[in-house]
Amino acid sequence: MKNRFILMALAIMVSSSAVVSAQTPFEAYRQKAQSQFNAYRDQKRQEFEEYRRKVNEEFASYMSKEWVWNETCEAVEDPKQSVPQVEPVVLPETEPVDLPDLSEIDETEVVSIEVDDIFLPLPVDPAPEPVIPMVYEEQTDEMAIAFDFYGAECAVHFNPSRKAVLKNTWSAAVANMWRALSRKAYDNILTDCLAIRDNLNLCDWGYLKLTGAVAEAIYDSSKERNEAVVLQSFLLNQSGYKIRMGRSRDGRLHTLISTADDMYGRMYLNLDGTHYYLAKDEKAPGLYLFNTKFPGEKSLRLGIYNEQNLEQQMSEQRVLRSTRYSDLEVSSEVNLNLVAFLNDYPSTYRRDMPYTQWYYYATAPVSQKVRDEVYPRLSESIKDKNTWEAVNILLNFVQTAFEYKTDDEVWGCERSFFPEETLYYPYCDCEDRSIFFSRIVRDLLGLDVVLVHYPGHLATAVHFPTTSPGDKISVNGAQFTICDPTFKNASAGRTMPGMDNSTAKIVIL
Repeated sequence: MKNRFILMALAIMVSSSAVVSAQTPFEAYRQKAQSQFNAYRDQKRQEFEEYRRKVNEEFASYMSKEWVWNETCEAVEDPKQSVPQVEPVVLPETEPVDLPDLSEIDETEVVSIEVDDIFLPLPVDPAPEPVIPMVYEEQTDEMAIAFDFYGAECAVHFNPSRKAVLKNTWSAAVANMWRALSRKAYDNILTDCLAIRDNLNLCDWGYLKLTGAVAEAIYDSSKERNEAVVLQSFLLNQSGYKIRMGRSRDGRLHTLISTADDMYGRMYLNLDGTHYYLAKDEKAPGLYLFNTKFPGEKSLRLGIYNEQNLEQQMSEQRVLRSTRYSDLEVSSEVNLNLVAFLNDYPSTYRRDMPYTQWYYYATAPVSQKVRDEVYPRLSESIKDKNTWEAVNILLNFVQTAFEYKTDDEVWGCERSFFPEETLYYPYCDCEDRSIFFSRIVRDLLGLDVVLVHYPGHLATAVHFPTTSPGDKISVNGAQFTICDPTFKNASAGRTMPGMDNSTAKIVIL
């Protein structure tokens, strides 16, 4: 990486030099400096490429040895499936909102939450990077291989006549294909993949899906499925991701990805405490595994940290209205390509901590489209309001603008929504409302929000900057006021009947 930054700095220094008339002393100096830089760059590039060839040859040599049989672990089912979902409670629409004199409020009872019941925020690790910097080099005999990626027309450059072949799926044959992929013929495919990742701002899961789409664009997935698996494994590996390859008893190859956290509903291998999931949601009772480390490899991160810049294909406009605040009406439309992408996203949780999957949904940013169209109308509705009033307006909007149905009724299985999905689908449940409410309160009011999990139910609690009335919980010494987006028409500070704050689990966002 240090060499990479040196190259970039030198390039900027040379390219930004002033342009003066030819044959001047400065021009002669500039030409000499450019020549020296080119020689240095070429030398470093050659060193980089030699290093990459060396590590790939060593990797292929290990790959050619006999692979070892490993039993797969059964998929972990979402624990919510075994817990009956609590039905929402509805208060009369005419019941007034408590608007007390906040300066005269007495401290209400505070329920203490044990530290063991608090799920802390996850660290954001740097994205994986290739073992060496990749540079696109135009090849006259290459063509653009086009493919669709969630509505975006993408392409990678390659000469199909140089397509690497796989004679069989035994280790020696797979190693030989890996060697073929390591040649320059495939360099521009890798470089193009990395460029598309940057242009679309893809998260790691998005890049996993992208490399799969590229592999299937190069190889016929019905006839050359195993070749596509090796190519996807190669692209992920060369991009810095920790992958392994396996072969099932029927001779089918599989890409396995190491993830920073775990996924519900997918089979995996446990290798010395590291979980490797099948890249495709497939079944395999066991695999003959190639398990060797590659320099600099990193686990795939399952969070979404930035907006995914997918091709825009907007849904029909949907109108959402608050029951209590009749002037609060929001029109929204969402990107259908983003909805399709989020629909493919796995249900993720932190290892050994069930019920933490909502963290990944609640911390994903909303799209610029939502910020431009939905947020201004919500902001207008809370303009000139104090914090207590503003939270209650947003709370009632989420309570009453969306129609409630359980996941089992709609989907026949458990699933959570990202904020865009709640805006798109006609029905949502308690977790979807809590995720959406937590997102808009943090974005529009800048307040800290935690998710509050009871058996069969999810709510939120908001940290007010000043004293507020109602039921509270103490989280790491700070008081948070209960706000339940499913307790219809209830104001902030009211806990839904049947919920016990003293035994709740807290997810800090």
